[in-house]
Amino acid sequence: HAEEITDIRVTERIRLGTIEVFYDLQSTEGEGREGLYHTGTALVTAFIGNGPLGYHLISVWASLLTLAVVYALVMRLYGPLAGITALALLVFNLPFILAGRMVSREILLPGLVAGVMLVLARGLSVYREPHPTLPLNTVFAVLGLMLGAGFYLHPIHFFILLFAILFIILRLSSRRNLRLPEQSLPYLRFSLVVLIIIVMPYLVSSIRLPELSGIQRLWGGYSLTEHSLPGSILSSLGGLIFLGDSNPAHNLAGRPLIDLFSGMVLIIGVLIAARDARQSRHALPLLATVCLLPAALLSPDSPDFQRMLPLLPLIALYVGLGVQSIYQSIPSRLGKVAGWVAIIGLLAFNVQWSVRDLFETWPNQ
Repeated sequence: HAEEITDIRVTERIRLGTIEVFYDLQSTEGEGREGLYHTGTALVTAFIGNGPLGYHLISVWASLLTLAVVYALVMRLYGPLAGITALALLVFNLPFILAGRMVSREILLPGLVAGVMLVLARGLSVYREPHPTLPLNTVFAVLGLMLGAGFYLHPIHFFILLFAILFIILRLSSRRNLRLPEQSLPYLRFSLVVLIIIVMPYLVSSIRLPELSGIQRLWGGYSLTEHSLPGSILSSLGGLIFLGDSNPAHNLAGRPLIDLFSGMVLIIGVLIAARDARQSRHALPLLATVCLLPAALLSPDSPDFQRMLPLLPLIALYVGLGVQSIYQSIPSRLGKVAGWVAIIGLLAFNVQWSVRDLFETWPNQ
């Protein structure tokens, strides 16, 4: 489709030796595009050829790596049952599967969001003690690299950086972690230096070419004069469990992002996180959700699942938290057995639902 062709054009420009921070798409509005994803695709196609396989490999790898990172994140914050549930939801989520089969830089965003959250949780000792074999300087170096490189991927990284900064401030100001600043402040300064070094070309290019910069494209053409704010928000939220994206490149027409029962569990997970928001393991996903929601909800074509991809790790996290909380609240052994049966039944439904839609309904339509 058109977006894939655009990304392939940028990739071919890189293969010809044109290296830029912003690539001018030469549209009527002078739209630009960051080139990190396309540079990776150019490197892959240089080795295996610029056919369909080469163009799609980065997306496939990114989707698989996202599964691993989301599982590690949810496992660390909430335990094994929540982690497995979050992993299963993503594995059999049709929009996520389709995104992993397209030439699309947006497929890197779920992994970036989950990765930043995981590194923050690891570096700032969220919920579980740090693993002794991984030094903190490595963790914070990775944090600086991710926060810097994200600018060369997509404009939504401004929101990712925002929630990372807010969470760091929250952790350092917590009275219950008086020892945390002494341990973390030098490493955080190191992360900041790495971030500044990486982001300087981006800042210089944004000043020189403001019409192509990411901040100009952040809202993707959304205008309050053309769109109803309540209508866009309601359409996007409704796309979660009722009537989804109608774009066949992103989704089977009208299929919601998740099933109705998972949507109810999602609400439970959000309420539990909001109830215990003073705990850092709940504050981290809540801050990320608040910061990322505007870009996902305010879409010219809501519901737009491509814009919701950064929220997918958080949706999976809340569903995992909801399932684990419900399971732990069941007192009797018989009730826990029934809970496992319900979880397996929900998984079986989503497997059957996605397999049928992916291999039968979606190709036919």
